[in-house]
Order: sequence, then structure tokens, then C-alpha cells
Amino acid sequence: MRKNYMKCFLLAALIGMTGCNDFLDVESKSQFSEDIVFSKEETAAGMVNGIYHYFGETNSYRSRLISYVGVNSDSELQSAAADGSESTQDRRSMAVYLQNANLADGFNNAGGKEPWSYLYAAIEHCNLCIAGIREYGNPAPGNRMGELLGEALTLRAFFYFDLVKYWGDVPARFTPLSKDDLFIPKSDRTVIYDQIIGDLGYASELLPWAGGSATTTSVERVSKGFAKGLRARIALNAAGKALVRQDRNNTAGGDAGKIDYVFEDAAKRQQLYDIVKNECIDVIGSGKHPLSASFSQIWKEVMNDDASAGRESMFEIGFKTARGQHGRLLGMVSSVTKYTEKEVSPYVIAMPTLFYDYAEGDSRRDVTLVPYKYVKTSQKLTGGDEKNGFQDISDITKISFGKYRTSYRDYEKNGPMKGDDWGTNFPVMRSADLYLMAAEAINELEGPANAKPYLVEVRNRAFGSQDGNLNQYAAY
Repeated sequence: MRKNYMKCFLLAALIGMTGCNDFLDVESKSQFSEDIVFSKEETAAGMVNGIYHYFGETNSYRSRLISYVGVNSDSELQSAAADGSESTQDRRSMAVYLQNANLADGFNNAGGKEPWSYLYAAIEHCNLCIAGIREYGNPAPGNRMGELLGEALTLRAFFYFDLVKYWGDVPARFTPLSKDDLFIPKSDRTVIYDQIIGDLGYASELLPWAGGSATTTSVERVSKGFAKGLRARIALNAAGKALVRQDRNNTAGGDAGKIDYVFEDAAKRQQLYDIVKNECIDVIGSGKHPLSASFSQIWKEVMNDDASAGRESMFEIGFKTARGQHGRLLGMVSSVTKYTEKEVSPYVIAMPTLFYDYAEGDSRRDVTLVPYKYVKTSQKLTGGDEKNGFQDISDITKISFGKYRTSYRDYEKNGPMKGDDWGTNFPVMRSADLYLMAAEAINELEGPANAKPYLVEVRNRAFGSQDGNLNQYAAY
């Protein structure tokens, strides 16, 4: 009785004391508010590091956004589209951008953690970091807070660019959520492009070149070169379809009743091409990302977990053990061998015609496309030992991609590939991309003669010659 009485007394006393305004309104010593988190380099860095977490989520880049969405093209084909399997209908739909409420694999509305949600969660995380560092961190070129702000701005641009690629016009939100703007309509993609192109221009002033800081010694973190390259890639995209609109009033003077397509803003288009040209030339001229000696070397580095900066690879989505299914889903057909502990049966295969699109002597063809598979057998085969080797495929519609081939793996040093998630990185951008983007932009601005040197650099490596094998094309 006494114990119960005392409990009631103490409870009543506490309730009575709530009339004192400050009794329960005390500051928590363990609470981290924005001014604390973003005024200190260590905690601000922890918040920015957390943005990379979204890459590894299952229904995000771990598998869906890299290996499922939009993979049907003139060079790639969702393997389910070839066999017509009803059980893989979802993958076939995602391959041609037909996301809808009935799809499984985390793309349906009820999934809650589908790629759309993850991308916007990542953007909200970026928004919090950007706003917090700007208000409390005193960011500037050359200091740590400036680098962190540049990193968050670059990652936000990356996520928004993918949103627009996959869904077209989407809601544009560049400040942290508040109760007053939880639901906003979609924006024209040019609004998003303008914002993130401007952001990346500023971010490149804040970020160091590859190897210029402790974080940029790895391609798993963004650097100045990638920010500039991403800005060029987005500007090139914006200069194309984003500025095309239907000419419903037939102002172009085409056939009556026909809907033509015109560029709405020619001056802006030229401005965007100038951005592409200048950013690409700047990165190429820096010498921070030289082309690899051979095309195969790029993928051997990926398959052996080389994430060091200063190579052709400029930024890679970093995956560790038990994360990153793209290697298996985009890789070369393989039995269980010394290189892999699980059979490789890719979700994406090559269009048969792609093999014949490569010119004779192009070394990229035999790296990219493999009309054979690696098998374990009792018969000695070419390219292997007594029990492992290459075996020709019997069907031209079963050509797979060879960049993520298990035989590139130094299994004695790094171990064989395990399970569904190999942990290999996904290269987002290479310096070869910048040479090709520079050639495209300069061709539009100045003509083919000035564009040719950039194209030749990439083709010289492919053909092992000094003319890039361009003499076969009359236009050159």
C-alpha cells in the first residue's frame, strides 16, 4: 500500500509542477541540432558521408536503377524480352520505362521503398546538408566545409539527373521539407536542369581535383573533375531533347496538320554547348584523368576492386561485399568456376546486331561482347585449364556483355566472386566520356574539323593506330 501511495504522490507532484514553464523544458545534452552538426567539420562530414548510403539500398542502385530501368535500347536487351517469360514481366516493363502501380520489385506504389522514394530521400538528405553547411559551416573554396558543400551539391545534381532521365518532369525541391510544402506539383525539367547546372558550376570551385584531399584519393567520392564532367553531361542532355518542343502551330512551315519539333531557344542551346566544351577541355587539360592504356584495363581494375583516383575512371558508385548486383546481372554467362562461386546468368544481353556495328579492328568489341561462355568441363578448352575454359554459344541471340567477366578477377589474390552481390563498383563516368562529349559539342559549335582531335584520342586506343581509323569515313 505504501509503495503504491508513494508512486501516486510522485506522479501527482510531477503533474502539478508542469505549471512551471521551465521544469520540463530543458535542453538535452545528447541532442544534436543543426547548428551543432553543421558547424563542426567532423559531424558535417558524417552527414555528407551518409548520402552515399542510398546507393546501396536494394531497390535503389544496388540492382534496380542500374540493371533494370531503361536497359532496352539499340545495343542492350532485357533477357526476359527475348524468352517471353511471364514471370519476368516486371523486368520487361521496367526495361522500357513502363513503371506503374502494379509492378513488383519495389516499383509499385505500395512498396514504400521504391527507387522514386529512395532518390527523393537522398535529395532531402542533400538538401539538409546544403542548407546546414551554408548557414553554419562558413564554406569557401579551399576549406573542408567548402569541399563538403561541393560534394552535397554534386550528389544532389546526380540524383536529380537520374530522376529526370527515368521519369521526365518531376517535382523540383531544392530546400529541406517543411509542413507547408509537403506536396508540390511537377516542374518543367528545364527548371531542374538550370538549377543543377548552376550548382555544379559552383561545386567545381569548391571541390579539389582527384587526389587533392583525403577523400578524393578514391573514385568512390566525387571530385572537381567529376563535378565538371557531370555538368557537361547534363548540359549536353539539356541542349538536346530538353529544349525540343512540339510545334503545334506549324510555325516551322512543315506539312499542314503535321506536328513538327523545334528548338525553343537557339541561344540557350549554344550556351549549353559552350558549357560542355569548356568543362570537358578543362578536365582533359588538367591531366588528372588520363585514358587507360587499353580498354580492357578499365574493367580489370573494376573486377579487382581498384578504386584509386587519378585513373580514367572518374567516379564510381562504390559497393562492398553483399552489395552491388549489376556485375552478375550485366555480366558474362558463366558456370561455377574458380572465378565465381555461383552461376552467372545475366538479366541483360546484347542486341545481336551490335556485334556487327563495330568496325574491323576495334579492340572494344571483344571486351564488350562475348559470343561464348566460361564453363567448367572435363574437356580442355581454349583459354582455360583442364577443367575451365571458353565455350562458344549456339545462339546469336545469347551474346552477353564481357566487361564484368569473372575471368578478369585475380581470384588467387582477391578471391572468387560470391553470391548475387559481387561488391564490384559501377563506373559512372570515365575521361573517355569527356573526349566524346567535347567532340559532340565542338562539332555543333565549330564543325567536324575542330571536333576530330577529341574523337581520335578515343579511337586511337580502340584501333591501336594514329588516325583512329577515321579514314574509312568520307565525312572526315
